[in-house]
Amino acid sequence: MLPLLLWEPTWKTIWMRVVALPAWRSGTMDDGTMEVLMQCTVVVIIPIAMPWAYVVKKYLRQSGDRWSSTSLTSRQGA
Repeated sequence: MLPLLLWEPTWKTIWMRVVALPAWRSGTMDDGTMEVLMQCTVVVIIPIAMPWAYVVKKYLRQSGDRWSSTSLTSRQGA
């Protein structure tokens, strides 16, 4: 679930920078784009509610599982 919470602000920020901001700057933002932009501004809540200490511990500092063939062979032999 946590990777989805990390993905959510990422894609919304990309959409706002690539679609909404250029449309707003050029004055061509229609009602549909404005509606999606307002729904995407909810992204502000996610970083506030994110358990950042857990994210750093789990995804940045913890070592991952090895994907090497030696690990696979040792599992198959066991």
